[in-house]
Amino acid sequence: MYNIALCFYGEPRNVEESISTYSNFNKLSPDMFNIDVYFHLWDNITRRFNILHPTYEKNFLSLIKENENLDQKFVIESNLQHEKLLKILKPVNYKIENKNVLDEYIDRFNPNNKFMSREEIKRAVKYSNTPCFSQLYTMSQCFNIIKDVEKYDLVIIVKIDYQINAKSITDKRLKQYCKKIANHKNYLFMEGLCLRCRKKEIWVHHGYMMAFPRQFKKLF
Repeated sequence: MYNIALCFYGEPRNVEESISTYSNFNKLSPDMFNIDVYFHLWDNITRRFNILHPTYEKNFLSLIKENENLDQKFVIESNLQHEKLLKILKPVNYKIENKNVLDEYIDRFNPNNKFMSREEIKRAVKYSNTPCFSQLYTMSQCFNIIKDVEKYDLVIIVKIDYQINAKSITDKRLKQYCKKIANHKNYLFMEGLCLRCRKKEIWVHHGYMMAFPRQFKKLF
């Protein structure tokens, strides 16, 4: 039997996608696979903006610098406890946090540049994930909450609003991945990775990652 840790992270937009992913994994042979769910989620949902729009950067920086009614301008929902996800996904372990937890980590790096002060960068991270530190943090936490990580043959880290379709989750295909990673434990598979380097930011987007546990230990 293969033990698999299915780890969700992020802001809980479109949670039906993660529920669908979980449902697809539940259809696997119980004699071949044991699936344990973990998640780290933020307790709020922020608005999505078109970061490719030519005025986005200028308008966003202005709002962050003005620092007025940012919750009203950026936050859709807050103080979420994710009861529905807890009931359906039945995680082995989970953590729900407010993004204020990021302050102490940002303070350690003391980031600042000619565009933004450290406090302005904190607000940018928490309200827009630009820079993408809040995403990197929640990715790491959904893995770090696994207590007995060595029991797993495969760890899959996936955004909470991303769906892995049923064609990708079959007994045959998942067994192939488990065997491949068992033979190549330094592999890290990524689906849909995009790094967009710009003058003022690095933007990270991906669908899911999977690897042997020690690879995520190195990464996080």
